[in-house]
Amino acid sequence: MRKILHLFVCVVLSLTFTSATQTQKYNEKLFDCINNVIRLIEWKTQSSATNFEIGFMGDQQLFTTTQSYFRGKTYLGKSIKVTHYLTTDQLKKTPPMAVYIGKHKDHNYDVLTKVCSEKHIFSISDDQTKRNDIPLILFHVHDDSVDMIVNKTEAEKQSFKLSYHLLRAAKEIR
Repeated sequence: MRKILHLFVCVVLSLTFTSATQTQKYNEKLFDCINNVIRLIEWKTQSSATNFEIGFMGDQQLFTTTQSYFRGKTYLGKSIKVTHYLTTDQLKKTPPMAVYIGKHKDHNYDVLTKVCSEKHIFSISDDQTKRNDIPLILFHVHDDSVDMIVNKTEAEKQSFKLSYHLLRAAKEIR
């Protein structure tokens, strides 16, 4: 009986570790993509801003992980700051340069996309549910790759200039 219990505990711990490792790999791929993508966009100049701010909408645990990943990273000589936005109203009041829209049960995706468009926020998401209205960039993270869909039409409407390298890396351009 003791051996069976020991074996059961080992199996449960192994499955838990595997799940945590897969989540960590998923997050690392996603954050690497976001970090690389923001470097391939010609941003409207904001010389007065001291930080390059990425807004985050999603659960607290993933926000903490996102913050840790970007801590100490810089872009255009500015520190990258990650701010957690809990509501769409907060996003309207103090819009960041880019916003990552994570999966969250309280988010109305269509409203978020509309706010990002109105406020000229570059929106990035990894929510893989099918929808007609995608953010400027949508990532599909797989085990061994990341597919990127670029909404070029919306980017042009908002006057974002996407580099040739970014468009070339996209799996799909709309």
